[in-house]
Amino acid sequence: MRVQIQGVLDREQAIAKAHLEAGKKDRALIALRQRKYQQSLLTKTDQQLENLEQMVRCSVYLHGLKRSR
Repeated sequence: MRVQIQGVLDREQAIAKAHLEAGKKDRALIALRQRKYQQSLLTKTDQQLENLEQMVRCSVYLHGLKRSR
């Protein structure tokens, strides 16, 4: 999933560059805004994944404590 989103980020960057070279500044700004949005989604997804991993570790730890009693 991360590789796919990184591909989208790279594509948006290339689109923005192409628009700038063509003199379409407004289109380039739109592409950069879309890239920024995708980047924020990637960051949020990474944070959610980290939270889930932490919850799983905690759950496994607590399950281990229950078994040892």
